[in-house]
Amino acid sequence: LLALLVLPSVSVRAFRTHDSASRRQRTFGPPPPRAPGGAASSNGTLLGPALRPSKAWADELWARFAGLMARGAAGEPSDYGEFLPRCLDHLRSLVESLDQAYTHAQLGAVLASECSSARAAGFFGSAQFCLEFGRGLAAARGRELDTGSAEGYPPLCKGYFERRSGSPSAAPPPPPAAEKPPAPAPSPARAPVDIGSAKCPCVGFSGLEGELEFPVDGKATSFPAETGGRCHAWDRDSHPLCQGGADEAWCGQKWCYVDPCSCDLPAPPKLSAYMPGVTFQGKHIYYSYATCGGSDSFTEKHSADACVNQRSEADCSSSGKCVWDGGKCLGKELTGDCGAPMDPFVVGFKGCRCIGLAGLSGSINAGDSMHLPAELGSSCEAWDQDHHAKCKGSGSKPPWCSQKWCFVDPCSCHLSDETPPAVSSYLPAAMYQNKPLYYSYATCQAGAEDTFTKKEHPEACINQKGKDACEAKSRCAWSEGRCLGKELLGVC
Repeated sequence: LLALLVLPSVSVRAFRTHDSASRRQRTFGPPPPRAPGGAASSNGTLLGPALRPSKAWADELWARFAGLMARGAAGEPSDYGEFLPRCLDHLRSLVESLDQAYTHAQLGAVLASECSSARAAGFFGSAQFCLEFGRGLAAARGRELDTGSAEGYPPLCKGYFERRSGSPSAAPPPPPAAEKPPAPAPSPARAPVDIGSAKCPCVGFSGLEGELEFPVDGKATSFPAETGGRCHAWDRDSHPLCQGGADEAWCGQKWCYVDPCSCDLPAPPKLSAYMPGVTFQGKHIYYSYATCGGSDSFTEKHSADACVNQRSEADCSSSGKCVWDGGKCLGKELTGDCGAPMDPFVVGFKGCRCIGLAGLSGSINAGDSMHLPAELGSSCEAWDQDHHAKCKGSGSKPPWCSQKWCFVDPCSCHLSDETPPAVSSYLPAAMYQNKPLYYSYATCQAGAEDTFTKKEHPEACINQKGKDACEAKSRCAWSEGRCLGKELLGVC
């Protein structure tokens, strides 16, 4: 129905950064299902197409939607009770797409630009009505982000129905008590996930979609992309020994990956056998059941190479990852090796280290069709070079294509106020310790300018250079001399 307004989300694809508060109501799960190419879904609602960063694609969609609307106008529901749920379903899909493409501050200007075109007037009947609808949509989304209320969307559907049908709308009758749909489950987007004890928090990212490959008994085994990023019984649905009705006690135990140098629990974490080559900030990755409140019955029985299973000093010393200490074999990070120097050009500068797990095998999903390496952003690399649409193929490319960057924790990143980290829309649903992902160029190269955000996202909070300019953006806040997304003020 409202396919016109989906088009801004395909004409310019925001690859990593958008205003942080536009994600306050996002979910960890997949967005509402979209029919391929903007076709009608099974319930008759015209849904948005896959996002593609191509002007030619946008023009093609304009032509396609114009034809669809011309042919389908007569088929729009004449009954408001039938129309309303379809309209609301479409608006939900629409704002999810727009969230991935524009900041809330940009949204009004983008819709105004599109509504001024002749083809928009044909779609809505007049450019003025298109503008009114676009402003109403931006206001409804802003209200939803600020208060969690979706009450702004039904009036838009009502106005559109009355304008297109020429008849007044009557509120649909409520379903009989016995047929009332259940209340929707709380959105997992803002619900905090279990990241373990504050004395030994989980590392890695939660909210990812995709697959990792772990070597289990010499065979590549698929696990969810967010494995180890939060407390969960990760083995239960993926480990071969937990399938087919197996009742191993450890299958149902929660665990996550941890930084051994930031873990102070009576039960020490164990060096991971799943991922022997994976590191966090240059250190071998460890796992812990204890931080999740579980017990470890797995390591002794099924991880023969684990340091704790080496019974002699000779066996312990044969592993470069283990150290014999006090009659026990422990991972060397647990015996005081946490002070080893780090390479700032790999893991970022002190005061703003890279986060994420380097060396992962597998892929993660971004958008509708983009697959990215599972270790994305875990170390200082020019990650855009082979993945961003503007950085592929021949011809000139933006300078940021070859710039190195990595994901960082915005609450522990203390760089110059001139080079603050920026919120990422690369993986809009992903979180690190219940915080949205931020990235930084400056932690990989001192003083590096973030030309990507500056040019591609001028309305982003970090681009507002003074208090007045910052506070003029409804989803930004001035704090300690710089402009940040409001969501960070309650997190850090």
